[in-house]
Amino acid sequence: VLISAENMGAIQQIPVQEGYQVAKGQLILSMDIELFERTLDRLTTDLALATTMFEKQSNLWEQNIGTEVQYLEAKNRKESLENEIANVKTQISKSQVRAPFPGTVEEVFVRVGEMAQPGTPLVRIVNHRDMYVKADLSESYIGNFKKGDMAVVFFPSLDKTIESRITSIGQVI
Repeated sequence: VLISAENMGAIQQIPVQEGYQVAKGQLILSMDIELFERTLDRLTTDLALATTMFEKQSNLWEQNIGTEVQYLEAKNRKESLENEIANVKTQISKSQVRAPFPGTVEEVFVRVGEMAQPGTPLVRIVNHRDMYVKADLSESYIGNFKKGDMAVVFFPSLDKTIESRITSIGQVI
């Protein structure tokens, strides 16, 4: 599987190399989050003030002092900041690319300092539990095989032979 980033950013760290075994959820790449951290700090400060203002406005409203509009504005400001903080935290978490399953890092396409773009391949991970062999055969073999038949596959570069069952046969020539 080709792994790509969900958001754009400068690549800050790649703690894996080709050939590394990775576990599901393991960090394989992280991007710069300094801008997100500064935004989060500012929003947290703003939320503290908005929470205080909302609590004060809420107390006044309960005593029939002030207008409903003032109360609703204070409540809206607080809730908006809480949503913004949640969004920034999501962006921070998406700045860390993690392995979606256990496997082997087959290829790393980027280097530290390069820009990651959404949809652009960063790393290729191979899941050894979900591997299969796809083979093209001559038309002269049509009808000689069926699903469930045993097949012997030889890998000359590994000098290895495996036996397996045929799990599907294409219907297109």
